[in-house]
Amino acid sequence: MTCQTAGGEILGIPARIPDDGRTYLHNQRMGKVVVKAQDRIDADYIYYLALSRAFNRALYVTASGTKILHTSPGRIESFEFELPSINEQKAIAAVLRALDDKIELNRRMNATLEAMARTLFQSWFVDFDPVRARLNGREPTYLERATADLFPADLEDSSIGPVPRGWKVDRFDAHLTADRGLSYKGDGLRDDVTGLPMHNLNSVYEGGGYKHDGIKYYAGEYREKHLLEPGDMIVTNTEQGFDHLLIGHAAIVPKCYGPKGLYSHHIYRVRPKPSSPFSPHYLAELFNNPRWHYWISGFSNGTTINMLPMDAMEMPRLVVPPLALVKKFTALAEAVHFQVEANQQQSRILAKLRDALLPKLLSGEVRVGGSAGAAAARLGKL
Repeated sequence: MTCQTAGGEILGIPARIPDDGRTYLHNQRMGKVVVKAQDRIDADYIYYLALSRAFNRALYVTASGTKILHTSPGRIESFEFELPSINEQKAIAAVLRALDDKIELNRRMNATLEAMARTLFQSWFVDFDPVRARLNGREPTYLERATADLFPADLEDSSIGPVPRGWKVDRFDAHLTADRGLSYKGDGLRDDVTGLPMHNLNSVYEGGGYKHDGIKYYAGEYREKHLLEPGDMIVTNTEQGFDHLLIGHAAIVPKCYGPKGLYSHHIYRVRPKPSSPFSPHYLAELFNNPRWHYWISGFSNGTTINMLPMDAMEMPRLVVPPLALVKKFTALAEAVHFQVEANQQQSRILAKLRDALLPKLLSGEVRVGGSAGAAAARLGKL
């Protein structure tokens, strides 16, 4: 187990080293915590103890430094707490670990689902695998017949390279509209839900996908054009640096933030035109696909801050598959999105339950087994 020993808001927050057979190193900003008395101390229990507010607060109030707070091994070792019997430690840790295991299972499931959608998009709309199979005299038997028949048996040259025969190539602005978000004032920001949720640059992960940790709330003035709805696609238009890790990537606005929200000026809201066969879920996969993202992000410019101009939402050209095929992919991508949202919501509920149980279990207010007694202990003695 490691324990963070510097870094502002994460001072005192623990993490487990994966038990995967690999060798890990830690730098001077991390403290390694080793449980010595394993006959009396359960390592998982110590991990959850380090997650407690009491432990975190103890490190904060004794920390040194001005701009960057620091603690030391001695301060970690001097933390005092009530230590229950080994049986009760194991019982407490088992309850909390079960919740964390389910949260981790949901995370892995979501990663698998999202990878499936990305892989299918790459196969159908970038590599044109079913077309190439038929071109080589092989039928894509892994597809149902109705879907396989939507792919032609040949490729043809186009302005963006070989594409399936009969599929059109159009500019982006023939199929989508993009709007820049609200240039907000800092005094309108809120720490709670008294304002509207405002999706911003920190709401999109590097590489794409929605990042819940980045949500803000805003109670200032805005215009109707600054509103968006669940299911809308947002695209980042700003990045510090020029690695293109964030700029031009997309996410779908989740429904958990209610029927309407705002988006900041660092974000484009991108919607398909009514005449277009595309859907937000199709477009999100396109913007996040490495090949297409390379073309889109290539429009970015700037000196210190990299910016993505509106040209990137208008000038690139894209291949237009048949409506029926786009609908088939959209149905799958939407199903993935809804399942991912459901898993994330369940994980948030489980995390709240874990956080509520943690202090009650550690204090003995809620008991799960073992003896009723607890002895005073100090981390450095264990």
